[in-house]
Amino acid sequence: MPSAGSPAIRPFEPGDMPAVIELLEQESWDTYTQDARRTLLALTAPGSTSLLALTEGGGLAGLALAVGDGHINAYLALLLVRREERRRGIARALTHEVLRRAGARRLDLLSGCDAFYAALGAEPIAGFRIRAEQLPPPR
Repeated sequence: MPSAGSPAIRPFEPGDMPAVIELLEQESWDTYTQDARRTLLALTAPGSTSLLALTEGGGLAGLALAVGDGHINAYLALLLVRREERRRGIARALTHEVLRRAGARRLDLLSGCDAFYAALGAEPIAGFRIRAEQLPPPR
């Protein structure tokens, strides 16, 4: 049971896909919206921890996806909060809970929201993103 003021957080279930796709589309996360079947596989894959934060009315407020080894490291692949639900502690609650449920000691990520992660005490490190369609063939 969540404490007063904290969002209800629960694991993703396949029946959540329509709401999840709608949120991803709203925020232009195109690599997740191009193929709903592939997104479902990613959210339910072994080693994936996929969590939803719910509004007081039970609607989708936010989503987190971490992938990891279950012991030391997890990678935060996705953290998204509906615009009208932001600044309420949802992203912070999802970050804490996805790290706990992933069983990891650390959570690595790439971000375009540096101020949010700095406020969590995150250590900035360099990183890169490679998109399959942009990767040149091997020599």
